[in-house]
Order: sequence, then C-alpha cells, then structure tokens
Amino acid sequence: MLLMFFLQPANAEIFVDSARTNYSPVYDGNSRSLETTVDFHIDSDGEVYFKLLAYDKNDALKEGWWVHYLVYDSELLIGDLGNRTGNNATGYVSVVGGKIYTLKAFVHMPENLSLNQSYQCMILLCEHSETGGGSGGTPDPNVKFISYITLTTTYLIYGHVYDKNKNPISNIDVSITNMETGNSTTTKTNNTGFYSYNLYNLGYHNSDRIMVEATYSNITGYNLTTVNIENNFSECDIVISASIKTEKPDETEKNQVIWVIAGVLAAAAVICIIIIGKKVYGK
Repeated sequence: MLLMFFLQPANAEIFVDSARTNYSPVYDGNSRSLETTVDFHIDSDGEVYFKLLAYDKNDALKEGWWVHYLVYDSELLIGDLGNRTGNNATGYVSVVGGKIYTLKAFVHMPENLSLNQSYQCMILLCEHSETGGGSGGTPDPNVKFISYITLTTTYLIYGHVYDKNKNPISNIDVSITNMETGNSTTTKTNNTGFYSYNLYNLGYHNSDRIMVEATYSNITGYNLTTVNIENNFSECDIVISASIKTEKPDETEKNQVIWVIAGVLAAAAVICIIIIGKKVYGK
C-alpha cells in the first residue's frame, strides 16, 4: 500500500512540516488500521479539511476504505472529524496562520485485499476559502509523503545455531530484530540447535533487514538476512566461535572400564609379588 499526502492548491498555501507512518502489523486478510501522523501549517488564518482517495493500480477504490481524522494543536485535540470513506471530505477545522498543527489519520484497510500487491492511499490536505475554494483542482505532486506497505501473510525465518566446530547448540536463546523498526523478540533452539520464528508477529516489509543473534559461553554470534516476500521464508544460520564442552558417554564408559581393569591387574601383580616373595624367603 502506498500512502501519499498531497497539498491541494487554493487561495492559501498549506505546508507539510513532517510526516510519518507507524509501523503496522502485516496484512493477514482481515481489516487493518494504519496510523499516519502529519505536521502541517497554513500561511494565513483559515480553514482546512481532508479527503481520502484509495487506488488499486489506476482504479479508484471506494468500498471498505475509511479514515478517522484527528487534528491537534500541540497535545490539545481541536478537531475530531470522525470517519470518512473514499472521496468523502471531512468538515472544516479553523487554524491560525504560521502555527504548526498535527493531523492523525487512522487509515482502515478493507478485508480480502490481494496479497503481494501495492495499493495507493492518498489523503489530500486542503484549504477552504469563503468562496468554497480548495475543493477542486489537481493535487500538487511536488509535495508528498510516501509510505510503502507490503500486503502479505506469514514469513518464516529459521536456521541452526552451531559452535565453531559445527556442533549444534541446543536450548539457547535466539534474538531476532527488525533493523528497520527496532522491534525484536526471542525464541529458543531445540535439542538439535534448530530455531524458527514467524515474522508476522514482529511486523515486516519487503527488503527489511533482520538480525539474528545468539550467545554461548559469553560469546555472541550473529547473522543478517533480508526479507524477500517472493520466497516467504529466510534461512539464517549462526556460528558462534566457541566450543561446546561435551563428553561422549561411550568414551567415558570405556575409560572407566580400562581404569578398573588396570587397577585389577595392578592389584593382582602386587599379590603375585608378595606370594613369590614369601616362597623365596620362606625357603
């Protein structure tokens, strides 16, 4: 999904000072909400309003898309414009020229969108004049905010954790971090050193970098992989430059048997020497 924020030309000018989209859970076929925040100001006193346009490629989508608009003056809510569906403009909010305001737009996506396809959601920031200006015209493409959202479902990241001798390390924590968002989680290896995790629970977009780390004997190993939604999975092994301290049961038992036999033979030898000595000196 592509989010765009355009300025609507009118008698007064609106300026976007900053815009950001909160990272959302990956789309799973059910409706989802995406929060976008836009800081803006107008060059003179007036009124502003907003409008949502959603597109599938070049075709306008009107069903199932809607936005809840909130306008803030610093932390103070000055306009709850309610929910508006595609192409339906909000009511007006009075603003002071030169002052920065914040628009929070909660975009709700409909159910059953096509996976692995880009959608475009455009919110117009418009100025309203006394004569009704600002409701028409062509949005200015030179001022815009774009966010890319990938509509996909599960994405599995998995692999093994090994020591430097390629022995699997079992039952240790594996840290998984999305480098683009900072979101992280922890899972464990099983008794064969294998781990797996569904990134759907963490949130991801195509081409996000995923860092996987594990620590053994105070030594940390890590590996980096990149999300590729065409595969829906990434294999990411970790090698830690430490050695597992293990003893093979068979070797241990063998050593114990050898020592027992050696002890018995030594004792027998001592007894034989004593008996022989007695016989010799007894004569």
